[in-house]
Amino acid sequence: MKRIALSFAAEARGYVAALSLIAMPLLLGFSLLVIDMGRGNNLHTDLQNAVDALALAGARELDGGEESISRADTAIADLLNNQARFSDGGGVIIDETEVTVVYLRAIPASDDDPIDADWIAANQTTDGTEAEYVLVRSNPRQMTSLFPLPVGLTNDTITMQAEAVATYDAAACEVTPLFICNPWEDEVPTLRERFVEGDLYARQITMTGDGSTSAGPGNFGFLRVGGQGASVLGEALATNQPNACYSTDNIQTEPGGNWGQVDGLNTRFDVYQGNFGTKKNDYNYRPAKNIRKGARNPDSNQACNGYTAETDLEKARALPDGNPELEFQGNGTLYSADWFPELQDYWRINHPAHVPSGTVQVPDIPKTSYPGEGTPSTPSRYDIYNYEIEQTLDEVSGENLLGHPNYANPTGHRAPNGERGSPQCYTGTPDNGELDRRVIFAAVVNCGAADLSGQSTIAPAHIEGFLTMFLTKPVTGGSVKKLSMEVVDFSGYDGNNTLDLSLREESFLVR
Repeated sequence: MKRIALSFAAEARGYVAALSLIAMPLLLGFSLLVIDMGRGNNLHTDLQNAVDALALAGARELDGGEESISRADTAIADLLNNQARFSDGGGVIIDETEVTVVYLRAIPASDDDPIDADWIAANQTTDGTEAEYVLVRSNPRQMTSLFPLPVGLTNDTITMQAEAVATYDAAACEVTPLFICNPWEDEVPTLRERFVEGDLYARQITMTGDGSTSAGPGNFGFLRVGGQGASVLGEALATNQPNACYSTDNIQTEPGGNWGQVDGLNTRFDVYQGNFGTKKNDYNYRPAKNIRKGARNPDSNQACNGYTAETDLEKARALPDGNPELEFQGNGTLYSADWFPELQDYWRINHPAHVPSGTVQVPDIPKTSYPGEGTPSTPSRYDIYNYEIEQTLDEVSGENLLGHPNYANPTGHRAPNGERGSPQCYTGTPDNGELDRRVIFAAVVNCGAADLSGQSTIAPAHIEGFLTMFLTKPVTGGSVKKLSMEVVDFSGYDGNNTLDLSLREESFLVR
């Protein structure tokens, strides 16, 4: 028996099978653990993808408008409904009861700092004009574990949760590198509100600038361009090719030493002064489709090399200023919207066929760019400008003829000194209508709060947005330049959507 017992103890056959049987529970448990880890990872990824998409959809509406939060809520709700309606059975489906959405004025500077209840209490907002970020946080979701060891022997579930924070940004490329100082900085109603309500319609604003670093409401200046030298800035102003992009998170100003280059804007009026004298046949420097500006001796070489306003207003008239209504801190001026008598004089001189029997007949000009409610009594200068482009008027009969495809009134009405809407100096290919050359882009900056000394980077908090403005007349002045314009559109949901060709608007995740 002893020999049999020793033989049995020394026997090695079946050893692997025995070890396998002993290890099988461990192998099975490890397999279940791997499966649980994969299931948990997939669930968290699906939750994260869901809240990322919701945050991006909401942030895309945070453009500073008063209704931006309600629009963001609608965008998030629509996405929740659509993902449930069109789901093919894969991924995670969540509804509005399973997410928390919070709008914030600010987030912690470091990603290591959590957005906890205290932070939310201090920075949450329901004001669409203040909402900079949207936080979307999923409610905790339980996953039943196949292997209980990771979550404790007394608990068979794993809790999963995800959150995302997104914000909105707008950037513009291939635009005029200009900024204007917000004339209504720290005032109510704001510049945007005034535009949306129609209070700026048909009102000329004259902005001034002298290259000073102490810019304030009513001044304008330059944005930084790619490249060095004054000529680079001048070409960017004349052509809309600054070799740079500008966003609400990254705007740098250009020092004022290159101040004279603002005259590059006047190529848009068929004026080629200074270094631009050789650009009269270059399409990049083409004039706008209507260059009527009330110039003296419009057919002379002198008129091509610089702008001199006609002083005898019975010979030619530019678009009228209106009556001064408000002087800004930076010496800019806001003019009244009630300037119909001046419009009658403008029409009498520039469109004499509309004066039968000595009575001026200003046509019913469509007020298509008016953003407010109702109908204003006097059209804007921009709407008059467009009307002149669309209508070619016969000099003798005053009959409306088919509009010329390239320029306003090529053979139509002329002022007594011979000025008309088509260019006299430019000899290149006619404008093909891609972009209106007298509508230019500018960033709106709260210059009083921003430090504009030298080449400055403007903090996003000091940037009101972007606007387009219609140049009512050429830039004038010597050491102090004057930029006369009307606001055509403002970036954001409550604008006229004419900045779509200039702006790239997007939302992106920051957490």
